[in-house]
Amino acid sequence: MKLAPLNRPESLTEMAYRELRDAIIDGRLKLGDQLSEQRLSQMLGISKTPVREALLNLKREGLVVIDPQKATSIFHMDESEIDQIKTFRQMLEISAARIGFEKNRTGLFSQLDKIVTLMRAELEGHGRAPYRKLDSEFHNAIVASSGNDYMIAAYGHISAKIGALRTRAQDTDAVVQSSLKSHAQLASHVDKNELEAFCKLLEQHIENTGNDYRKWLAAKLDTSE
Repeated sequence: MKLAPLNRPESLTEMAYRELRDAIIDGRLKLGDQLSEQRLSQMLGISKTPVREALLNLKREGLVVIDPQKATSIFHMDESEIDQIKTFRQMLEISAARIGFEKNRTGLFSQLDKIVTLMRAELEGHGRAPYRKLDSEFHNAIVASSGNDYMIAAYGHISAKIGALRTRAQDTDAVVQSSLKSHAQLASHVDKNELEAFCKLLEQHIENTGNDYRKWLAAKLDTSE
């Protein structure tokens, strides 16, 4: 017996979740801001029920903090969490890269080189927003090269927070150009089979993301005083 696949339309909860998730990552919603179900339902043109369900999904990703005694709010990264994410990324991405080099270095280079080419094109034609998405794809490709479902799932658990951090960190042209240069060098190390150089640069690259976020945060605090 054969069954035809069903073309199920996306639910309101899924659409609300995707829109709110994207807004947090791309900076349309500010870190630490309070969220009102009523206000969000009005802005999205839907009832509060799918909004509430979408917020629960965002809570599971760590993007939203729901406190029954207080207001629901978007997460905010403190120094401790920045360091924890940095350490987690370094451990996971470097471990994945070592496996990827061994299993299919040629395939990994092909993916990374293609992404870097698209990065350059997007910066010339469209700017930072599409570049950031490609930045995420670049690091996802490193983790995926391990072929380890558990590593991929673990990285996916924090990928949205990394995206939100990346948006704030890449706040100037100088930071973005430095990021592009780093990604190109990483791809080159894969091409030349320079594993240790790749791992060393990747570790520093991840460190720089946290430092750039700290600079952005400090600048925001200065302007608010």
